[in-house]
Amino acid sequence: MTRRYLYSLLGILFVSLWVTAIYYNSLSGGFYHDDLPNLVANPEVKITDLNLTSIEQAATSSESGKLKRPISMLSFAMNYYFFGDQPLSFRITNVLLHISTGIIIFLLVYQLKNLSILNLNNNEKNSLYLSLIIAIICLIHPVHVSTVAYIVQRMTILAALFSMLAILFYVLGRKRHISSKKTNITYYLLSAFAFIAAVLCKENAILTLLILASIELIIFRQHLSNREKHNQNKLIYICSGLILFLTIFYGPTLITYYAEETLRIRDFTLEERLLTQLRIVPQYIIWFFIPNIQELGLFHDDIKLSSSFLNPITTLLGLIFIIILITIAIVFRKKSPLLSLGICWFFIGHILESTFIPLELLYEHRNYLPYIGLTIATCATLLHTFHKLNNIAQLFLVSIIVILLSSITSIRASHWSSELSFAYFETLNHPKSVRANHTLGMVYYKLAINDNPEYEDKAIKYLLAASKLDSRHIQPEAALIQLSFKLQKPASPEWINFIAEKLEHSPPRLDHANLLKQLTACIDNKCILPIDASEFLFDSALSNNRLEKFPATHAATLSAKAHFLLERQGSRSEAENLMKSSIAISPHRTQYYADYVNLLLLLERPEDALIILENAYISDNQGKFTYELDTLKNKINSSTKKK
Repeated sequence: MTRRYLYSLLGILFVSLWVTAIYYNSLSGGFYHDDLPNLVANPEVKITDLNLTSIEQAATSSESGKLKRPISMLSFAMNYYFFGDQPLSFRITNVLLHISTGIIIFLLVYQLKNLSILNLNNNEKNSLYLSLIIAIICLIHPVHVSTVAYIVQRMTILAALFSMLAILFYVLGRKRHISSKKTNITYYLLSAFAFIAAVLCKENAILTLLILASIELIIFRQHLSNREKHNQNKLIYICSGLILFLTIFYGPTLITYYAEETLRIRDFTLEERLLTQLRIVPQYIIWFFIPNIQELGLFHDDIKLSSSFLNPITTLLGLIFIIILITIAIVFRKKSPLLSLGICWFFIGHILESTFIPLELLYEHRNYLPYIGLTIATCATLLHTFHKLNNIAQLFLVSIIVILLSSITSIRASHWSSELSFAYFETLNHPKSVRANHTLGMVYYKLAINDNPEYEDKAIKYLLAASKLDSRHIQPEAALIQLSFKLQKPASPEWINFIAEKLEHSPPRLDHANLLKQLTACIDNKCILPIDASEFLFDSALSNNRLEKFPATHAATLSAKAHFLLERQGSRSEAENLMKSSIAISPHRTQYYADYVNLLLLLERPEDALIILENAYISDNQGKFTYELDTLKNKINSSTKKK
């Protein structure tokens, strides 16, 4: 047995080096997409010392999730503190955390497989081999590239890592209870701490509780006494009744809320989202078995929406497929418990992100935890089916699978090796994706404005493609206008008209107001757009009949126009009225108070400026504007003394 453990340790070491080699080409990549707002443009995560204030600000600097994901954000802050802002250390950390998760998967599966109640030809050798195979597949699966190579998705990796620890400690505690009839509270406390840590990495780790419940009902229930089963049934009835009660009394309210929220922020309705997920979830399963590199990628905004069960017909087929799998899990829960557990695990992992919450329709990283269940179900079933094959045949079969998956993963990882490579392959595999075309266009944009004018045509080509594919967002057209400005060329009237059309008719967006402020500004006395074009865009934005339903966007648009009037036309009184309106609509936005104070100082009204400044301090409840407000206070005092 000692020799087998030694071989297992050597196997883990070899697999770790193997995984590192597979992801090696991705280590030269940079910060992409959501990495930029969460890390690059987030000053609070770039800590230079380890005092409590810096740590607290870094931990709470995320705008994602209700809990701010403090552990994940702290891990990014530690990267900055110890290794600086180069992406290499972030990427290496992701790979190491990914490997660590694989090791925990190995330990968990070994504990599950070694339970005598599973009746799966248990012996030490079988348990170690199955555990190692499952861990390897989880580590080298191609779908996980857009989690491991995508720096910001460390949140997902960390949440899965701590979730697996919570499950492992729970299983160890239950095994101890079964074998000795004594409860070891230590394991359960460790499980609870790991669970809390998982939730503080990413909120969807709350689903770990349901995975634990499925392990209890499918694996450990078979070993309970009749009395224990009776008590467990009572708990099940109570929980079911509570869920039914909450569904009846709060379900309609939640559905109404999510329906309105989906319509407000997305290009689809809640009904369309739920129907489309009936195709997406089976697609995840298909990718598990057939990871088609031409279908995979970070951007999947080109997916067709389902409008009914029959449009397209694959929506109904997807529903049938899901029902069949759930039925298999129920029917075979005693005969093939790991198969049943794996199926339940997969669907539990998608309960939040693949149902009613108005997130993007499809992201591959959502499978990081669910695929563990799918891998357990598949490998346990194959081992049970082909256990009569001799060792050489089994080794050959496993080697083929590992080599194929490793090759595909290595190729995908190489796509993340540079910004140009990443954007190029995203667009190649998803030519109708707005984000892919926009990303590639922006890469060529950067090249074109940095003394590489030969890339101008390519930048225009892909940004125009993004513009024509997207009827709601103005980022592609804004980039085209800024490109022309930086290359000292006039902006096409067509691009301005595209922006005006979207500003007037698409749902108002806060980022549109910010872009409008940029487009109508001047840099070194050179203006991006002429005054008439700027006025045309503001008129279009403010004539959107849905603008008042989006207070933050409404206030930001008025603020942007106030800056335009002040800087481009010198209309101080009109600018002041717009600033007052911005504050009235969004009274908690400190920046609007600061802007108004600056205007009042320009108008030589320090007494009024002091009153507004006091309100600014009140609105800045997190102290993010303390330095700016203190600077304004000094200016007011200086102005008062001069008087």
